Amino acid sequence: MQDLKFDKNRRKIKYCPCNKGNKDGKFVPYIGYHDKGYCHSCNRTFLPDNGTIVEPYTPQPQPTTYHDIKLVNDSMSHYDKNSFVLFLNTIFTADEVATVIKKYRIGSSNHYPGATVFWQIDNHNRVHHGKIFQYDPGMCKKQKINSVRSVLKLQDFNLKQCLFGLHLVNDNVKSVMVVESEKTAILMSIFKPDCVWLATGGLSELKAQKLAPVKRLSIIACPDKGKFEMWQKKAQELNKQGYRVMVNDWLEKQGYPTETDFADILISELSKPAVEPQPKPEPVEHLQIKEPIKNIENDRIAEIRSEIARYERAVRTVEKTFNKAAKRCKVEWYAPKWYKPSGAVPKIKDLLYYTS
Repeated sequence: MQDLKFDKNRRKIKYCPCNKGNKDGKFVPYIGYHDKGYCHSCNRTFLPDNGTIVEPYTPQPQPTTYHDIKLVNDSMSHYDKNSFVLFLNTIFTADEVATVIKKYRIGSSNHYPGATVFWQIDNHNRVHHGKIFQYDPGMCKKQKINSVRSVLKLQDFNLKQCLFGLHLVNDNVKSVMVVESEKTAILMSIFKPDCVWLATGGLSELKAQKLAPVKRLSIIACPDKGKFEMWQKKAQELNKQGYRVMVNDWLEKQGYPTETDFADILISELSKPAVEPQPKPEPVEHLQIKEPIKNIENDRIAEIRSEIARYERAVRTVEKTFNKAAKRCKVEWYAPKWYKPSGAVPKIKDLLYYTS
């Protein structure tokens, strides 16, 4: 039997046996194998079937790598070209937009035209991650996404993400609102500034690792439409670990399309054109008739009288014809109580009822 040893050149393997990509080198193969080794991503060991002895492997925790805070400060400019910020200016006031930029430290990037940087900064002011988004300038829909780490080609960067907006949590905060996307957290913080809005950065990111810094707080999770059950199940697991997570189901009960979030509703409402108030009609007593009605409407009154006379003749003709037919058939007939043969016009759907 031969002992297995790990291959130091882990990046030569493109995929882990669990079918995950290995660009980040989280799968460490054994020397001489391409599908046997240890995967840091799924915490599984893949062993050969030839009876080779393998020593138990205990992964050593790697220290988290942080970005320099200078990157954040340098990115906070060129908002005249930032599509996301330009969009905010179309639905909020200049003061509101300026406040939220400083609050969440929104950055700009020239990696994509008009791109935005959402920085993940923890409650100790350490920069974990920078996500680069390109939004269309119309309805602020996401088009492209990248990361500062990838754009700068940082090697051996041990990424450990945190909640977006975590730097806003301090000792005075008692509860937080957690949504999926960074855009939603920003828009809702303008709409409801009395709440602390955080974002997981992904549907599957509502997990203990990210929520650990806010474990002492009441956490109100607000999933996108159609994702309530998934977050509810996850909340139940977290609550067994001592968390206090409540999942808001308001959006789930509304008739919006699947994957609609609070930001979509807010944008839709704020983007509607303002309806100009209609002037109140002038009271009738204040209206002035320029000419007497009798001088204006004489011809029309004559026409109406002629039409009435024609209808009366037609009604009498119908009544006579109907009565003759009834007598000829020797039937008895009954009419609704409101019917008056002398002059009233019966409705078509309420014609006389006959019995033989």
